[in-house]
Order: sequence, then structure tokens, then C-alpha cells
Amino acid sequence: MIAMFIAQSATEFRECNGTVRSWRAHRQLFRDSQGADETVAMLAKVRASLGGPTSSRLTSVQASHTPNGTFIACLSDTKFERGHAEEKFTWRIEGGKARLYAYTIASPSLAP
Repeated sequence: MIAMFIAQSATEFRECNGTVRSWRAHRQLFRDSQGADETVAMLAKVRASLGGPTSSRLTSVQASHTPNGTFIACLSDTKFERGHAEEKFTWRIEGGKARLYAYTIASPSLAP
């Protein structure tokens, strides 16, 4: 159940089109993540550089149990319209639900 939620939520996050409205629509999902301004700026940069996502393949899943909670880190190789990237979604499990805790993306196309 959590695995399906994580996969669907990752897709929704990628498809969030870099607007505050999109972030607000998913704010419960992203409540442990960055604020609206930071998230919108990051997603706008990804969209401008790489375009929209076309496919994604989960390459690694790692669970860790810490005094601060249970975390699941998922690495994905994601293809976009104009390139590819490695994405890392870190989820915190609380109350039987997965909440996005952190998101990073690495691609040569996103270098400053």
C-alpha cells in the first residue's frame, strides 16, 4: 500500500508544474519538504531545462529506522523531454502514511 502511494506521489510531484497553486494542491503531501517558494523555483528550473517527465525507473529503495522515525529513500532514473536525471525521494513514514521529507535531482542539464 505504501509502495503504491510513494510511486503515485512521486509522479504527482514530477508533474507539479512549478506553480504555487500546484504546490498548495499537494501541500499535505509535501508538508515536510521545502516551502512553496523553494519548491516552485526548483520545479520551474527542472521544467525549463529538462521539459516534462516521459518515464521513470525505480533503481533503488532503502529503508532506515532512526530515533527520528522511519525513512524510505527511493532513487529513480527519470527521462525527461530534453535529458535525464537521477531523482531521490525521501519519505518519512508516520501514522501509517508516507510523507515527502526531501527531494533532490541531479542532471548535467541542471548545472548552474
